[in-house]
Amino acid sequence: MEEEKTGKAAIKSKKPRAAAARKKIETVLVTGGAGCVGSFVVQELLKLGFKVRAADRPGATFPEVDKKLAPRFETREGDIRDRGFLEACVKGVDRIIHTAANLDLSLSLEEIRPINTDPVIALYEAAVRGKVKSMVHFSSCACYKFAPCAITEDMPVEATNNYEQSKILADEYLAEGIKKNKLPVVTIVRPGLIFGPKGRALAHNYALLPPIVGMISRRMLGLKGGPKSNYVHALDMARAAVFLQQKNQKSGEIFNVAIDDAKAVSDVFNIACETYGLKLSHPFLPFPEKLIKRYFSVISRPEVMKNVTRMLGYWWEALVKKYGLEPELFPKIDAEFLVFGINEAVYSNQKLKDKGFVFTFPDFESAWRNTIEWYQENRWMPELSEQKLLGKVGFKFLETMSGSINLEKEGERQVQFTVSAEALDIQEFFQDNTCRLRGTISMNGIATDSPVEGTLEIAFWPPKRRLVYDLHWTGDDGRRYRICGIKRVRYLDFITTMTTLHSSLYRGGELIGKGKICFPRADLPKFILSFRPVI
Repeated sequence: MEEEKTGKAAIKSKKPRAAAARKKIETVLVTGGAGCVGSFVVQELLKLGFKVRAADRPGATFPEVDKKLAPRFETREGDIRDRGFLEACVKGVDRIIHTAANLDLSLSLEEIRPINTDPVIALYEAAVRGKVKSMVHFSSCACYKFAPCAITEDMPVEATNNYEQSKILADEYLAEGIKKNKLPVVTIVRPGLIFGPKGRALAHNYALLPPIVGMISRRMLGLKGGPKSNYVHALDMARAAVFLQQKNQKSGEIFNVAIDDAKAVSDVFNIACETYGLKLSHPFLPFPEKLIKRYFSVISRPEVMKNVTRMLGYWWEALVKKYGLEPELFPKIDAEFLVFGINEAVYSNQKLKDKGFVFTFPDFESAWRNTIEWYQENRWMPELSEQKLLGKVGFKFLETMSGSINLEKEGERQVQFTVSAEALDIQEFFQDNTCRLRGTISMNGIATDSPVEGTLEIAFWPPKRRLVYDLHWTGDDGRRYRICGIKRVRYLDFITTMTTLHSSLYRGGELIGKGKICFPRADLPKFILSFRPVI
Protein backbone atom coordinates (compact mmCIF):
# COMPACT_ATOMS: atom_id res chain seq x y z
CA MET A 1 0.00 0.00 0.00
CA GLU A 2 2.86 2.31 0.89
CA GLU A 3 4.54 1.50 -2.43
CA GLU A 4 1.31 2.33 -4.27
CA LYS A 5 1.07 5.75 -2.60
CA THR A 6 4.68 6.43 -3.40
CA GLY A 7 4.13 5.50 -7.00
CA LYS A 8 1.04 7.71 -7.33
CA ALA A 9 2.87 10.58 -5.70
CA ALA A 10 5.70 10.13 -8.13
CA ILE A 11 3.32 10.13 -11.07
CA LYS A 12 1.55 13.23 -9.72
CA SER A 13 4.82 15.06 -9.17
CA LYS A 14 5.74 14.58 -12.82
CA LYS A 15 2.62 16.34 -14.13
CA PRO A 16 3.79 19.94 -13.51
CA ARG A 17 7.06 19.20 -15.26
CA ALA A 18 5.26 17.67 -18.21
CA ALA A 19 2.94 20.68 -18.37
CA ALA A 20 5.89 23.03 -18.31
CA ALA A 21 7.49 21.10 -21.12
CA ARG A 22 4.33 21.47 -23.17
CA LYS A 23 4.11 25.23 -22.48
CA LYS A 24 4.12 27.24 -25.67
CA ILE A 25 7.34 29.07 -26.51
CA GLU A 26 6.43 32.68 -27.19
CA THR A 27 7.38 34.31 -30.48
CA VAL A 28 8.66 37.89 -30.51
CA LEU A 29 8.70 40.09 -33.61
CA VAL A 30 11.73 42.40 -33.72
CA THR A 31 11.55 45.14 -36.34
CA GLY A 32 14.91 46.54 -37.38
CA GLY A 33 16.28 43.14 -36.42
CA ALA A 34 19.48 43.62 -38.45
CA GLY A 35 20.26 47.03 -36.99
CA CYS A 36 22.57 48.34 -34.30
CA VAL A 37 20.11 47.71 -31.44
CA GLY A 38 17.87 45.16 -33.15
CA SER A 39 20.73 42.68 -33.58
CA PHE A 40 21.32 42.69 -29.84
CA VAL A 41 17.59 42.36 -29.14
CA VAL A 42 17.50 39.22 -31.30
CA GLN A 43 20.44 37.67 -29.46
CA GLU A 44 19.06 38.50 -26.02
CA LEU A 45 15.67 36.99 -26.79
CA LEU A 46 17.16 33.80 -28.20
CA LYS A 47 19.32 33.38 -25.10
CA LEU A 48 16.18 33.64 -22.96
CA GLY A 49 14.43 30.89 -24.91
CA PHE A 50 12.04 32.90 -27.09
CA LYS A 51 11.34 32.29 -30.75
CA VAL A 52 12.36 35.34 -32.74
CA ARG A 53 11.04 36.72 -36.01
CA ALA A 54 13.41 39.47 -37.18
CA ALA A 55 12.20 41.90 -39.84
CA ASP A 56 14.30 44.39 -41.77
CA ARG A 57 14.81 45.90 -45.20
CA PRO A 58 15.71 43.71 -48.19
CA GLY A 59 19.41 42.85 -48.30
CA ALA A 60 19.98 43.58 -44.61
CA THR A 61 22.63 41.55 -42.80
CA PHE A 62 20.89 39.79 -39.93
CA PRO A 63 22.89 38.65 -36.88
CA GLU A 64 24.51 35.25 -37.01
CA VAL A 65 23.09 32.89 -34.41
CA ASP A 66 24.35 29.68 -32.88
CA LYS A 67 23.27 26.52 -34.74
CA LYS A 68 21.46 25.30 -31.65
CA LEU A 69 19.36 28.47 -31.61
CA ALA A 70 18.73 28.60 -35.37
CA PRO A 71 15.44 26.59 -35.26
CA ARG A 72 13.94 29.36 -33.12
CA PHE A 73 15.07 32.16 -35.45
CA GLU A 74 13.44 33.33 -38.67
CA THR A 75 13.87 36.45 -40.80
CA ARG A 76 11.53 38.53 -42.92
CA GLU A 77 12.70 41.07 -45.49
CA GLY A 78 10.49 43.90 -46.62
CA ASP A 79 9.55 47.56 -46.39
CA ILE A 80 8.02 48.71 -43.09
CA ARG A 81 6.06 51.31 -45.04
CA ASP A 82 4.11 48.38 -46.55
CA ARG A 83 1.14 47.60 -44.27
CA GLY A 84 0.74 44.18 -45.86
CA PHE A 85 4.31 43.27 -44.97
CA LEU A 86 3.87 44.39 -41.36
CA GLU A 87 0.58 42.54 -40.95
CA ALA A 88 2.21 39.35 -42.23
CA CYS A 89 5.08 39.85 -39.78
CA VAL A 90 2.69 40.28 -36.83
CA LYS A 91 0.58 37.22 -37.67
CA GLY A 92 1.18 34.50 -35.10
CA VAL A 93 3.53 36.42 -32.78
CA ASP A 94 2.97 36.94 -29.05
CA ARG A 95 5.02 40.08 -28.52
CA ILE A 96 6.57 42.95 -30.53
CA ILE A 97 9.73 44.98 -29.99
CA HIS A 98 9.75 47.81 -32.52
CA THR A 99 13.26 49.25 -33.02
CA ALA A 100 13.11 50.17 -36.72
CA ALA A 101 13.44 53.88 -37.48
CA ASN A 102 15.10 56.36 -39.80
CA LEU A 103 17.57 58.61 -37.94
CA ASP A 104 18.26 60.99 -40.82
CA LEU A 105 17.63 64.35 -39.17
CA SER A 106 17.70 66.20 -42.49
CA LEU A 107 14.48 64.63 -43.83
CA SER A 108 11.22 66.55 -44.06
CA LEU A 109 8.25 65.40 -41.98
CA GLU A 110 6.60 64.15 -45.18
CA GLU A 111 9.64 61.95 -45.82
CA ILE A 112 10.25 60.64 -42.32
CA ARG A 113 6.70 60.16 -41.03
CA PRO A 114 6.00 57.15 -43.33
CA ILE A 115 9.01 55.44 -41.70
CA ASN A 116 8.89 56.56 -38.05
CA THR A 117 5.18 57.15 -37.41
CA ASP A 118 2.91 55.28 -39.82
CA PRO A 119 4.49 51.83 -39.22
CA VAL A 120 3.88 52.25 -35.46
CA ILE A 121 0.19 52.78 -36.21
CA ALA A 122 0.09 49.77 -38.55
CA LEU A 123 1.92 47.53 -36.04
CA TYR A 124 -0.33 48.54 -33.16
CA GLU A 125 -3.53 47.98 -35.14
CA ALA A 126 -2.29 44.57 -36.31
CA ALA A 127 -1.28 43.75 -32.71
CA VAL A 128 -4.77 44.64 -31.44
CA ARG A 129 -6.41 42.39 -34.05
CA GLY A 130 -3.94 39.59 -33.36
CA LYS A 131 -4.31 39.87 -29.57
CA VAL A 132 -0.56 40.36 -29.16
CA LYS A 133 0.35 40.49 -25.45
CA SER A 134 2.87 43.33 -25.42
CA MET A 135 4.57 45.90 -27.61
CA VAL A 136 7.79 47.78 -26.78
CA HIS A 137 8.12 50.92 -28.87
CA PHE A 138 11.40 52.81 -29.29
CA SER A 139 10.90 56.57 -28.98
CA SER A 140 13.74 58.99 -28.13
CA CYS A 141 14.98 61.10 -25.22
CA ALA A 142 15.55 63.81 -27.83
CA CYS A 143 11.79 64.41 -27.73
CA TYR A 144 12.01 66.10 -24.33
CA LYS A 145 12.15 69.83 -23.92
CA PHE A 146 15.65 70.84 -22.80
CA ALA A 147 15.91 71.47 -19.07
CA PRO A 148 18.74 72.47 -16.66
CA CYS A 149 18.00 69.44 -14.44
CA ALA A 150 17.87 65.67 -14.91
CA ILE A 151 14.98 65.00 -17.31
CA THR A 152 12.38 62.51 -16.07
CA GLU A 153 9.68 60.65 -17.94
CA ASP A 154 6.90 63.00 -16.79
CA MET A 155 8.53 66.13 -18.21
CA PRO A 156 7.12 67.82 -21.35
CA VAL A 157 8.15 66.97 -24.89
CA GLU A 158 8.99 69.51 -27.58
CA ALA A 159 10.09 68.78 -31.13
CA THR A 160 13.00 70.77 -32.52
CA ASN A 161 13.27 68.78 -35.75
CA ASN A 162 11.21 66.47 -37.95
CA TYR A 163 12.75 63.29 -36.52
CA GLU A 164 11.60 64.24 -33.02
CA GLN A 165 8.18 65.26 -34.34
CA SER A 166 7.76 61.87 -36.03
CA LYS A 167 8.53 60.12 -32.73
CA ILE A 168 6.18 62.33 -30.71
CA LEU A 169 3.36 61.67 -33.16
CA ALA A 170 3.87 57.92 -32.73
CA ASP A 171 3.90 58.24 -28.93
CA GLU A 172 0.71 60.27 -28.99
CA TYR A 173 -1.03 57.71 -31.16
CA LEU A 174 -0.11 54.89 -28.77
CA ALA A 175 -1.27 56.96 -25.78
CA GLU A 176 -4.70 57.21 -27.37
CA GLY A 177 -4.73 53.55 -28.42
CA ILE A 178 -4.21 52.16 -24.92
CA LYS A 179 -7.28 54.04 -23.70
CA LYS A 180 -9.40 51.83 -25.96
CA ASN A 181 -7.56 48.50 -25.88
CA LYS A 182 -6.28 46.29 -23.04
CA LEU A 183 -3.89 44.47 -25.36
CA PRO A 184 -1.19 44.81 -26.32
CA VAL A 185 0.38 46.26 -23.18
CA VAL A 186 2.48 49.11 -24.57
CA THR A 187 5.84 50.15 -23.13
CA ILE A 188 7.65 53.16 -24.55
CA VAL A 189 11.42 53.34 -24.17
CA ARG A 190 13.26 56.61 -24.72
CA PRO A 191 16.98 56.07 -25.25
CA GLY A 192 19.70 58.67 -24.93
CA LEU A 193 22.13 58.89 -27.84
CA ILE A 194 22.83 55.27 -28.84
CA PHE A 195 26.20 54.03 -30.00
CA GLY A 196 27.76 50.60 -30.40
CA PRO A 197 28.61 47.92 -32.97
CA LYS A 198 26.90 48.57 -36.30
CA GLY A 199 26.15 52.16 -35.22
CA ARG A 200 26.02 54.53 -38.17
CA ALA A 201 24.22 57.59 -36.79
CA LEU A 202 25.23 60.75 -34.87
CA ALA A 203 27.69 59.41 -32.28
CA HIS A 204 29.76 57.72 -34.98
CA ASN A 205 31.01 61.19 -35.99
CA TYR A 206 33.16 61.21 -32.86
CA ALA A 207 34.74 57.93 -34.01
CA LEU A 208 35.70 59.14 -37.49
CA LEU A 209 37.71 62.25 -36.63
CA PRO A 210 40.65 60.51 -34.85
CA PRO A 211 41.53 58.29 -37.86
CA ILE A 212 41.41 61.37 -40.12
CA VAL A 213 43.79 63.19 -37.77
CA GLY A 214 45.92 60.03 -37.64
CA MET A 215 46.78 60.52 -41.31
CA ILE A 216 48.86 63.57 -40.46
CA SER A 217 49.62 63.55 -36.74
CA ARG A 218 49.72 61.45 -33.58
CA ARG A 219 48.59 64.38 -31.44
CA MET A 220 45.33 66.28 -31.12
CA LEU A 221 44.29 69.44 -29.31
CA GLY A 222 42.32 68.53 -26.19
CA LEU A 223 39.09 70.27 -25.19
CA LYS A 224 37.48 71.10 -21.86
CA GLY A 225 33.98 72.06 -20.78
CA GLY A 226 30.74 72.20 -22.70
CA PRO A 227 27.21 70.87 -22.04
CA LYS A 228 26.70 67.34 -20.75
CA SER A 229 24.55 64.44 -21.88
CA ASN A 230 24.29 60.74 -21.07
CA TYR A 231 24.47 58.07 -23.72
CA VAL A 232 23.71 54.35 -23.92
CA HIS A 233 25.45 51.38 -25.50
CA ALA A 234 23.33 49.45 -28.03
CA LEU A 235 23.62 46.23 -25.99
CA ASP A 236 22.19 47.90 -22.89
CA MET A 237 19.43 49.48 -24.96
CA ALA A 238 18.48 46.04 -26.27
CA ARG A 239 18.69 44.46 -22.80
CA ALA A 240 16.46 47.17 -21.36
CA ALA A 241 13.78 46.57 -24.02
CA VAL A 242 13.80 42.80 -23.43
CA PHE A 243 13.88 43.32 -19.66
CA LEU A 244 10.83 45.61 -19.70
CA GLN A 245 8.94 43.29 -22.02
CA GLN A 246 8.97 40.68 -19.24
CA LYS A 247 7.94 43.01 -16.43
CA ASN A 248 4.39 43.58 -15.29
CA GLN A 249 3.53 47.24 -15.70
CA LYS A 250 0.51 49.14 -16.80
CA SER A 251 0.15 49.95 -20.46
CA GLY A 252 1.64 53.26 -21.58
CA GLU A 253 4.57 53.36 -19.16
CA ILE A 254 7.60 55.34 -20.40
CA PHE A 255 11.21 54.57 -19.44
CA ASN A 256 14.33 56.62 -20.14
CA VAL A 257 17.35 54.47 -20.99
CA ALA A 258 20.73 56.15 -20.53
CA ILE A 259 23.71 55.52 -18.28
CA ASP A 260 24.46 57.60 -15.17
CA ASP A 261 27.86 58.61 -16.53
CA ALA A 262 26.93 61.92 -18.19
CA LYS A 263 29.79 63.39 -20.21
CA ALA A 264 30.54 66.88 -21.49
CA VAL A 265 30.87 67.05 -25.26
CA SER A 266 34.59 67.82 -24.80
CA ASP A 267 35.02 64.66 -22.69
CA VAL A 268 33.46 62.54 -25.43
CA PHE A 269 35.80 64.13 -27.97
CA ASN A 270 38.86 63.54 -25.77
CA ILE A 271 37.90 59.93 -25.00
CA ALA A 272 37.36 59.25 -28.70
CA CYS A 273 40.85 60.55 -29.49
CA GLU A 274 42.62 58.73 -26.65
CA THR A 275 40.78 55.45 -27.27
CA TYR A 276 42.04 55.54 -30.84
CA GLY A 277 45.58 56.17 -29.59
CA LEU A 278 46.10 59.89 -30.18
CA LYS A 279 47.87 61.92 -27.50
CA LEU A 280 46.12 65.07 -26.36
CA SER A 281 48.08 68.32 -26.28
CA HIS A 282 47.91 70.60 -23.25
CA PRO A 283 46.62 73.06 -22.31
CA PHE A 284 43.13 71.97 -23.29
CA LEU A 285 41.14 74.56 -25.23
CA PRO A 286 37.76 75.68 -23.86
CA PHE A 287 34.86 74.19 -25.80
CA PRO A 288 33.29 77.14 -27.71
CA GLU A 289 29.75 76.66 -26.39
CA LYS A 290 28.90 80.38 -26.24
CA LEU A 291 30.31 80.92 -29.71
CA ILE A 292 28.21 78.11 -31.20
CA LYS A 293 25.09 79.42 -29.46
CA ARG A 294 25.62 82.96 -30.68
CA TYR A 295 26.20 82.04 -34.31
CA PHE A 296 24.14 78.85 -34.49
CA SER A 297 21.84 80.31 -37.14
CA VAL A 298 24.84 80.99 -39.38
CA ILE A 299 26.96 77.86 -38.93
CA SER A 300 23.94 75.53 -38.93
CA ARG A 301 22.81 76.60 -42.38
CA PRO A 302 22.36 73.49 -44.58
CA GLU A 303 24.90 74.65 -47.16
CA VAL A 304 27.55 75.20 -44.45
CA MET A 305 26.91 71.81 -42.85
CA LYS A 306 26.93 70.15 -46.27
CA ASN A 307 30.32 71.64 -47.10
CA VAL A 308 31.84 70.60 -43.75
CA THR A 309 30.53 67.07 -44.29
CA ARG A 310 31.98 67.07 -47.82
CA MET A 311 35.44 68.06 -46.57
CA LEU A 312 35.50 65.40 -43.86
CA GLY A 313 34.08 62.89 -46.35
CA TYR A 314 36.96 63.55 -48.73
CA TRP A 315 39.47 62.49 -46.07
CA TRP A 316 37.40 59.55 -44.86
CA GLU A 317 36.94 58.11 -48.35
CA ALA A 318 40.71 58.37 -48.83
CA LEU A 319 41.15 56.30 -45.65
CA VAL A 320 38.62 53.69 -46.73
CA LYS A 321 40.38 53.26 -50.08
CA LYS A 322 43.92 53.26 -48.68
CA TYR A 323 43.29 50.65 -45.96
CA GLY A 324 40.62 48.55 -47.66
CA LEU A 325 37.92 49.36 -45.12
CA GLU A 326 34.27 48.42 -45.36
CA PRO A 327 32.41 51.49 -46.71
CA GLU A 328 29.84 51.40 -43.89
CA LEU A 329 30.62 54.71 -42.17
CA PHE A 330 30.59 58.27 -43.44
CA PRO A 331 30.79 61.57 -41.56
CA LYS A 332 27.62 63.60 -41.41
CA ILE A 333 27.60 66.95 -39.63
CA ASP A 334 24.23 68.70 -39.41
CA ALA A 335 22.43 71.24 -37.25
CA GLU A 336 20.96 68.57 -35.00
CA PHE A 337 24.43 67.18 -34.27
CA LEU A 338 25.52 70.70 -33.25
CA VAL A 339 22.61 70.90 -30.79
CA PHE A 340 24.56 68.59 -28.48
CA GLY A 341 27.18 71.34 -28.31
CA ILE A 342 24.85 74.01 -26.95
CA ASN A 343 22.26 72.24 -24.76
CA GLU A 344 22.59 70.30 -21.53
CA ALA A 345 20.60 67.07 -21.89
CA VAL A 346 20.95 64.69 -18.93
CA TYR A 347 18.23 62.07 -18.62
CA SER A 348 17.16 60.35 -15.40
CA ASN A 349 17.18 56.54 -15.51
CA GLN A 350 15.92 56.08 -11.93
CA LYS A 351 12.58 54.64 -12.99
CA LEU A 352 14.32 51.92 -14.99
CA LYS A 353 16.76 51.13 -12.18
CA ASP A 354 13.89 50.92 -9.68
CA LYS A 355 12.63 48.00 -11.78
CA GLY A 356 15.92 46.23 -11.10
CA PHE A 357 17.76 46.83 -14.36
CA VAL A 358 21.57 46.86 -14.23
CA PHE A 359 23.69 48.24 -17.10
CA THR A 360 26.40 46.08 -18.68
CA PHE A 361 28.29 49.25 -19.64
CA PRO A 362 27.63 51.73 -16.80
CA ASP A 363 30.50 54.04 -17.81
CA PHE A 364 30.96 55.78 -21.14
CA GLU A 365 34.65 55.00 -21.59
CA SER A 366 34.33 51.18 -21.48
CA ALA A 367 31.27 51.33 -23.76
CA TRP A 368 33.14 53.48 -26.26
CA ARG A 369 36.17 51.20 -26.19
CA ASN A 370 33.95 48.21 -26.94
CA THR A 371 32.46 50.05 -29.92
CA ILE A 372 35.81 51.07 -31.42
CA GLU A 373 37.19 47.55 -31.01
CA TRP A 374 34.19 46.21 -32.95
CA TYR A 375 34.64 48.81 -35.71
CA GLN A 376 38.29 47.83 -36.05
CA GLU A 377 37.75 44.06 -35.87
CA ASN A 378 35.14 44.33 -38.62
CA ARG A 379 37.26 46.73 -40.70
CA TRP A 380 34.86 49.64 -40.45
CA MET A 381 37.78 51.78 -39.31
CA PRO A 382 41.57 51.33 -39.20
CA GLU A 383 43.87 50.96 -36.22
CA LEU A 384 46.32 53.76 -35.53
CA SER A 385 49.23 51.30 -35.60
CA GLU A 386 48.59 50.51 -39.28
CA GLN A 387 48.27 54.15 -40.32
CA LYS A 388 51.33 55.73 -41.85
CA LEU A 389 51.81 59.46 -41.65
CA LEU A 390 51.43 61.01 -45.06
CA GLY A 391 54.61 63.04 -44.59
CA LYS A 392 54.09 66.66 -45.44
CA VAL A 393 50.37 67.19 -45.49
CA GLY A 394 48.92 70.65 -45.52
CA PHE A 395 45.86 72.62 -46.48
CA LYS A 396 44.80 75.55 -48.61
CA PHE A 397 41.79 77.80 -49.00
CA LEU A 398 40.66 80.77 -51.06
CA GLU A 399 39.57 84.13 -49.62
CA THR A 400 38.27 87.33 -51.19
CA MET A 401 38.01 90.58 -49.21
CA SER A 402 37.06 94.13 -50.19
CA GLY A 403 36.76 97.52 -48.55
CA SER A 404 38.37 100.95 -48.55
CA ILE A 405 41.54 102.63 -47.37
CA ASN A 406 41.67 106.34 -46.69
CA LEU A 407 44.92 107.85 -47.99
CA GLU A 408 46.00 110.86 -45.93
CA LYS A 409 46.72 113.07 -48.97
CA GLU A 410 44.77 111.39 -51.76
CA GLY A 411 41.39 110.49 -50.25
CA GLU A 412 39.55 107.16 -50.08
CA ARG A 413 40.48 104.27 -52.36
CA GLN A 414 38.49 101.09 -52.93
CA VAL A 415 40.48 97.89 -52.56
CA GLN A 416 39.83 94.21 -53.23
CA PHE A 417 42.11 91.19 -53.09
CA THR A 418 41.68 87.47 -53.73
CA VAL A 419 44.35 85.21 -52.26
CA SER A 420 45.03 81.54 -51.88
CA ALA A 421 46.31 80.70 -48.40
CA GLU A 422 48.48 77.61 -48.27
CA ALA A 423 50.31 75.69 -45.52
CA LEU A 424 52.33 72.85 -47.02
CA ASP A 425 53.07 71.10 -43.71
CA ILE A 426 50.43 71.10 -41.01
CA GLN A 427 53.02 70.09 -38.40
CA GLU A 428 55.01 73.22 -39.14
CA PHE A 429 51.80 75.24 -39.18
CA PHE A 430 51.03 74.19 -35.61
CA GLN A 431 54.47 75.53 -34.67
CA ASP A 432 54.54 78.88 -36.48
CA ASN A 433 50.81 79.35 -37.34
CA THR A 434 51.78 80.78 -40.75
CA CYS A 435 50.32 80.34 -44.22
CA ARG A 436 51.74 81.64 -47.50
CA LEU A 437 49.50 83.97 -49.52
CA ARG A 438 49.39 84.42 -53.29
CA GLY A 439 46.82 86.10 -55.47
CA THR A 440 45.81 89.41 -57.03
CA ILE A 441 44.92 92.85 -55.71
CA SER A 442 43.15 95.89 -57.17
CA MET A 443 43.08 99.42 -55.76
CA ASN A 444 41.97 102.59 -57.55
CA GLY A 445 45.01 104.35 -59.02
CA ILE A 446 47.50 101.99 -57.37
CA ALA A 447 46.97 98.40 -58.57
CA THR A 448 45.04 96.69 -61.36
CA ASP A 449 44.84 92.92 -60.77
CA SER A 450 48.46 93.09 -59.66
CA PRO A 451 50.13 89.90 -58.43
CA VAL A 452 50.34 89.95 -54.63
CA GLU A 453 52.22 87.75 -52.16
CA GLY A 454 52.59 87.59 -48.42
CA THR A 455 51.85 85.69 -45.24
CA LEU A 456 48.92 85.01 -42.94
CA GLU A 457 49.36 84.22 -39.26
CA ILE A 458 46.41 82.26 -37.80
CA ALA A 459 46.33 82.07 -34.00
CA PHE A 460 42.80 81.53 -32.67
CA TRP A 461 43.89 80.35 -29.25
CA PRO A 462 45.02 82.48 -26.29
CA PRO A 463 47.00 84.56 -25.70
CA LYS A 464 47.19 85.87 -29.29
CA ARG A 465 43.70 85.25 -30.71
CA ARG A 466 44.43 87.06 -33.95
CA LEU A 467 44.89 86.76 -37.70
CA VAL A 468 47.67 88.89 -39.18
CA TYR A 469 47.88 89.59 -42.93
CA ASP A 470 51.04 90.89 -44.59
CA LEU A 471 50.62 91.57 -48.34
CA HIS A 472 53.09 93.22 -50.71
CA TRP A 473 53.10 93.96 -54.42
CA THR A 474 54.43 96.24 -57.14
CA GLY A 475 51.92 98.96 -58.02
CA ASP A 476 50.95 100.30 -61.44
CA ASP A 477 53.47 103.11 -60.87
CA GLY A 478 56.33 100.63 -60.36
CA ARG A 479 56.64 101.36 -56.64
CA ARG A 480 56.43 98.79 -53.83
CA TYR A 481 53.27 98.69 -51.70
CA ARG A 482 52.35 96.78 -48.60
CA ILE A 483 49.16 96.16 -46.59
CA CYS A 484 49.52 95.10 -42.98
CA GLY A 485 46.21 94.05 -41.44
CA ILE A 486 44.95 92.36 -38.29
CA LYS A 487 41.77 90.63 -37.19
CA ARG A 488 41.55 90.56 -33.39
CA VAL A 489 39.35 87.57 -32.62
CA ARG A 490 36.75 87.88 -29.87
CA TYR A 491 34.80 84.67 -29.28
CA LEU A 492 31.58 86.48 -28.30
CA ASP A 493 31.75 88.59 -31.44
CA PHE A 494 33.35 85.95 -33.61
CA ILE A 495 31.71 86.63 -36.97
CA THR A 496 32.33 90.38 -36.94
CA THR A 497 35.92 90.13 -35.71
CA MET A 498 36.71 87.28 -38.12
CA THR A 499 35.43 89.20 -41.13
CA THR A 500 36.89 92.65 -40.47
CA LEU A 501 40.54 93.36 -41.32
CA HIS A 502 41.88 96.58 -39.82
CA SER A 503 44.50 97.60 -42.40
CA SER A 504 47.42 99.96 -42.87
CA LEU A 505 48.81 100.80 -46.34
CA TYR A 506 52.52 101.52 -46.89
CA ARG A 507 54.30 102.93 -49.96
CA GLY A 508 57.93 101.93 -49.63
CA GLY A 509 58.39 102.23 -45.88
CA GLU A 510 56.01 105.15 -45.42
CA LEU A 511 52.51 104.81 -43.91
CA ILE A 512 50.12 106.50 -46.33
CA GLY A 513 46.65 105.33 -45.25
CA LYS A 514 44.40 103.23 -43.04
CA GLY A 515 41.05 101.52 -43.49
CA LYS A 516 38.87 98.42 -43.15
CA ILE A 517 38.72 95.49 -45.54
CA CYS A 518 35.88 93.02 -44.99
CA PHE A 519 34.97 89.47 -45.87
CA PRO A 520 31.38 89.24 -47.21
CA ARG A 521 29.39 86.90 -44.95
CA ALA A 522 27.32 85.69 -47.88
CA ASP A 523 30.50 84.06 -49.24
CA LEU A 524 30.91 81.85 -46.12
CA PRO A 525 29.65 78.61 -47.77
CA LYS A 526 31.93 79.17 -50.78
CA PHE A 527 34.84 79.95 -48.44
CA ILE A 528 34.32 76.71 -46.47
CA LEU A 529 34.02 74.72 -49.69
CA SER A 530 37.38 76.13 -50.89
CA PHE A 531 39.32 74.28 -48.16
CA ARG A 532 41.41 71.51 -49.65
CA PRO A 533 44.11 69.17 -48.38
CA VAL A 534 47.59 69.54 -49.85
CA ILE A 535 49.30 66.15 -50.07
